[in-house]
Order: sequence, then structure tokens, then C-alpha cells
Amino acid sequence: MQEQVVIPFQPEWKEKLLNGEKTCTSRTKKYGKPNDWFEIFGNSFRIITIVRFPLEDIAKFLYDKEGCDSPDEFKEIWQGLHPRKGWIPEQVVFTHFFRRIVV
Repeated sequence: MQEQVVIPFQPEWKEKLLNGEKTCTSRTKKYGKPNDWFEIFGNSFRIITIVRFPLEDIAKFLYDKEGCDSPDEFKEIWQGLHPRKGWIPEQVVFTHFFRRIVV
């Protein structure tokens, strides 16, 4: 059964979320399950799948789907959001893939 979940995003991601440049988000915890949905910036998004990856793989292969222009930008953003723990390349996190729901 699908549920509405809350996935917080910084305001600077609004444009990339709404124009489809950001199609996944990696988090230290799981925010729902496939088919759950969330609302952000007045729009609804459906979680397609959630996969666990090491941060280094996200930086190498998914940085663009995270809405970043380079692996280094992804690393810098991660470090800024996680100042105490910082960047640990082998840390495994939950990557939530989603798409905007257009009605």
C-alpha cells in the first residue's frame, strides 16, 4: 500500500527537482518504500526504488542524477550536510530514485 512520506530538501534543489535534473537523493536512512510518494515545492513525486550504494559509487556514477555537475560537487554537498561524520567513501547509504507525478 502506498503512503505519503516526508523527504526534506534544501530550497536550492527546487529548480532541479521540478525540471527533472534531480531524480534521486541519497540519505543515511530510508524514507519510505517503492510507490510511496512525497510532496515538495507544491509538486508530488513517487519513489520508484531504493537501492543501497557506497558514497564513492554515487559520486562516480550517480552525481548527475543527484542534480550535481560533478563528483566533487556531490562530495562537497554531502560534507556540508554531514559536517560531523563528513565524507566516508565506503559509507553505504539509501539512494531513493523518484519521478515527478504529473496529473
